[in-house]
Amino acid sequence: MMKLSMQSGDLPLQFGVERGYALIREAGFDGIDWSLDHAISPSTVRKLDYKGNCLFEKSLDEILSYYEPSLKAIRREGLTFCQA
Repeated sequence: MMKLSMQSGDLPLQFGVERGYALIREAGFDGIDWSLDHAISPSTVRKLDYKGNCLFEKSLDEILSYYEPSLKAIRREGLTFCQA
């Protein structure tokens, strides 16, 4: 069975986690290309100032805690991960 997917992009930021992922499901998508690019801000990337400024430098517990609301909303909407 073919699944339709789209990039989550800024929808969760613009509409909030709950509504952002609900909009993706309501639009008929089954899965997402989960955008993790907010772990480093664009200004940090431009300045090449990564040390201590990236979410992925934190402990695994802190990373999981940060993404927990998104993961709950994604699961609640029945979306699958096609890419991250």
